[in-house]
Amino acid sequence: REELERLADICLKNNILVISDEIHFDIVYKGHRHTVFGSLSEKVAEKCVVLTAPSKTFNIAGLKISNAIIPNEELREKYSLELEKVRIGSPIVGGEEALIAAYNESEDWLDELLVYLEGNRDFFMDYINEKIPELRPVKPEGTYLIWVDCRGLNMEHDELKDFFVNKCRLALNDGMIFGTEGEKFMRFNIGCPRPLLKEALDRIEKAVNML
Repeated sequence: REELERLADICLKNNILVISDEIHFDIVYKGHRHTVFGSLSEKVAEKCVVLTAPSKTFNIAGLKISNAIIPNEELREKYSLELEKVRIGSPIVGGEEALIAAYNESEDWLDELLVYLEGNRDFFMDYINEKIPELRPVKPEGTYLIWVDCRGLNMEHDELKDFFVNKCRLALNDGMIFGTEGEKFMRFNIGCPRPLLKEALDRIEKAVNML
C-alpha cells in the first residue's frame, strides 16, 4: 500500500491519469492483501481507471466480459464515447450473467483454487531451489505467474529462448516483451495440474544437467 500511496502522490501532484490493470486482483495468497489503486482515497479515485475481469480467476475469457471502474463522471462519459467510436458495445449474451454468478456464487471454488495454486507455487519454488539452482524464481504474493531469473544459465537472451523451446520443449513468456529489464528473465504459468507442472520442471532439470 505504501508504494501505491507514493505513486498516487506523484500522479496527483503532476495531474497524471492512472490506468490500473488489476485483472489478477482476486488471486492473492495467504498473508498478503491486494489494494485496489482507486481505493486509496477519493482524490485518487477521481484520477484513475481501474480495470478488472473475471476471466483469469474463473477461466471465462471466452465470454469477453470485463469491468472499467471510473468514478469520475466526466472521464466515464469520455470513455463511453471512445467505446462507441470503435464499436465496442454491450457484452456478449451470457457474459454479464456469468460475471455475476462468478462473484456471487463461486466463493468456495475460488477458495479451493487459491489453496491449489499456493501449493503449486510452493512446489515450483522448492523444486527449482533444490534441483535447479542456476535459476532464481521470484516468489509471488499472488497470481499464477512466476518470474524466473535465468542469468545463472550464462546464456544470451536469444539462446535462452531457444533453450526453453527446443531443449525443454516449453513455451514461456519472454521477459523482453515487457521491456529491456526483462532480459534473461522468463515468466512461468503454474495454473495447471501439479503433475503437468512437475513434468515441465523435470524437463528443465534434465536439459540443464546436459549443458
